[in-house]
Amino acid sequence: GLFLSSGSSNNHISNTTVSLMTAHGISLATVSNNNTFTTINSGTILDLNDAGISVSSHNNRFTDIIVNSNGDGIILSSATNNTFTNLTSNFNDDGITFESGSNNNTFTNFTVAFSNNRAINLRGNNNTFKDFTLNNNTLAGVEVTISAFQNKFINGLINNTIRDDAIDLSGGASTQHNLFYNVSISNTNVSFFDIKIK
Repeated sequence: GLFLSSGSSNNHISNTTVSLMTAHGISLATVSNNNTFTTINSGTILDLNDAGISVSSHNNRFTDIIVNSNGDGIILSSATNNTFTNLTSNFNDDGITFESGSNNNTFTNFTVAFSNNRAINLRGNNNTFKDFTLNNNTLAGVEVTISAFQNKFINGLINNTIRDDAIDLSGGASTQHNLFYNVSISNTNVSFFDIKIK
């Protein structure tokens, strides 16, 4: 795959295909100044045992990315101020996973479908999700767990969650002030709940 580590910054990568590997497809690791400023355009990541994209750095841009049939589609770990636009994440374990410390990231115009687990597994603050479709995922469409505050979900569809809740806000007091605006939930006869708050 592609691994960018400490000291690597201001990279531009276009028209990349990564497939049939046991490691991450694209990994942007933490650098000494916590920034990589990497831009990745038109990438396809397929059939990996690990995550398609793993990001633990900041201020990166991903555009026109397909991440299908991997361990997880995208993992963000202590990653901030990253932008994903025109993203497809299908047939992965989790579509998009945020680990703690992943804040102020933006996802726009994206689809997550047929995940083995959740479409979005969120632990982080002030992340924004706009113009999205979450379709036919096995577990929750959106699961907001511990330490998740002030995230925004705007203009989306959560359709046909198979064995869990469409939106799961069960993190209790550690999940507050999350906004869902103009988000539709459909085909919920197969879901446990449309929205679960605990």
